[in-house]
Amino acid sequence: MRKNYVVSWTELNTMAFGTSRDYTALHNSSCSPEDLKIVSLDQERERWKNALRVLEAMDEHARISHFYMGDWINFNECGTVGCIAGHCSLDPWFHEQGFEAIVKTQLHKGREITVFERFTVADTRFFPRGNGVFYSGHSWQEAVTNVKALIERMNECTAEQDTADYWRTPWFVLSSSQS
Repeated sequence: MRKNYVVSWTELNTMAFGTSRDYTALHNSSCSPEDLKIVSLDQERERWKNALRVLEAMDEHARISHFYMGDWINFNECGTVGCIAGHCSLDPWFHEQGFEAIVKTQLHKGREITVFERFTVADTRFFPRGNGVFYSGHSWQEAVTNVKALIERMNECTAEQDTADYWRTPWFVLSSSQS
């Protein structure tokens, strides 16, 4: 039976990396008051709604074989494998917003391959309030669940609440198979 639960940054880090090292510093550094001034709540909500659109447009094969939260974006013989940000970086709507993957071609074992280098804008700057989604869940379904939860939290957020501290609070849900 699957159970959903909310975790702290330390618990998240323990699950993801097998250590209890405090994960808060990484997340806190990406949700600064300056970033919140650069990207309005409405702008970011629109970005996450489009991220959900990109995820939901994936067919069953892509959901299973081309979605992987452990890699920004990777190109192989079967196609493109990536996380939420990686797939968004390939979408025309995100290109219009200035968020794209920068790739390079290099020689590997005698053949040219395409390798992800970086995003045009850091994902943490483009999605400052919802950065925790990039560190939660592993499956396509968990990603969709967390993006929907984030959009709902954004819809409920008031102007007074829209602070870096509010968005640093762990809010997303991870799933665990437990009997």
